[in-house]
Amino acid sequence: MTILIFGGTGSIGTGLATNLFDQGEHVAIAARHSPTCNELSGLENKIDFYCCDITNPNDVKATIESAQPNQVIHLAAMLIGDCENNPQRANAVNVAATINILKEAVVAGVDRFIFASTIAVYGGGRGPFEETMNPGARSIYGAGKYYCEIIGNRFAKQNNLSFLALRYSGVIGPSKVKGEGMAAVRDRIKKIVTGENIDINFLSGEERTQYTYIDDAVGATIAALRHPKPSFPVYNVAGPDENCISYKEYYQMIRSLAPNSGKVNFTGPSLRGGGHMVTKRLRDDLGFKPQFTVQEALRDEFIKTGIIR
Repeated sequence: MTILIFGGTGSIGTGLATNLFDQGEHVAIAARHSPTCNELSGLENKIDFYCCDITNPNDVKATIESAQPNQVIHLAAMLIGDCENNPQRANAVNVAATINILKEAVVAGVDRFIFASTIAVYGGGRGPFEETMNPGARSIYGAGKYYCEIIGNRFAKQNNLSFLALRYSGVIGPSKVKGEGMAAVRDRIKKIVTGENIDINFLSGEERTQYTYIDDAVGATIAALRHPKPSFPVYNVAGPDENCISYKEYYQMIRSLAPNSGKVNFTGPSLRGGGHMVTKRLRDDLGFKPQFTVQEALRDEFIKTGIIR
């Protein structure tokens, strides 16, 4: 069995590739650029890599025909800031390319298709947000992801395809975020561990998001991949309830672990945060319970990266 990961050099993708390889799976990844040693931790010669521009239908077709996957995980996307800056490109990457991948997956007889969606489909606020709610996306990114959920479900009904959308919430971890968005802001805040002071003039710091450590995001994705017959087409993926914290609280947790860190000065307006996510489906149906609190996640990351011992 081959598992093909589009966007396999990103933070979730590399975690998935490593874990699935360790479990004895045949893993292939597709991305625009070859992975670095840091991204795949020495696995670059042990898994199949396909250089693929997902906006090029011929690339997508050739990749799937060559890899012959049984399962596809589609993680490749432009993030929210980049989507707002370039709507036309956002449609090409996040929507049209997803449709191309779905079409070729059906032709190849793929059994299961995991699609990386986002909590941005809810439009932000305090929550709680659960999958039965009508989405209220306020961004090009969120609206595009929700549209792809609809398209994916239509493909599933018409083609006997198992399609699952995972709405990830505030994923954090050691990998550097590629693109602009709130995930990049969280990365920027972590730079204070070098002693650098950071000014953020577009957030008040009071905005709340339910954070998810990369290990939990990967674990939830594998649970969705493995489940023999999921009951639902969409699942929220978020860390424990106590992980719904503000950017200021996130910043203070970093300082508590690395006391010589710099400071963050929030001077922006108050915006809608990600809010509290209901993960009952994830726990009860897929059988996955997120484990890492934000404090534990940051400590684990800082130990792995040598910031603390």
